[in-house]
Amino acid sequence: IRDKAGRDTLLLVTAATKVQAVVENYCKLAQLPPNTRVRLEFDDEALDPNDTIGSTEIEDDDMLTAYCIEP
Repeated sequence: IRDKAGRDTLLLVTAATKVQAVVENYCKLAQLPPNTRVRLEFDDEALDPNDTIGSTEIEDDDMLTAYCIEP
């Protein structure tokens, strides 16, 4: 996952992992404040937090982009 400052965070996930779980783990690893909302995008399209990684077109070694949404 790459943030807008260009910092990369590596997460290992399975096809059954929900996008929301990826967001939650990213927030912990990036040490974001608890009330920070994050939107993940792949190929300039927002990912639905209820989708699993396997239901998207994401493949091994693909890069997601994280956008922090101010509360």
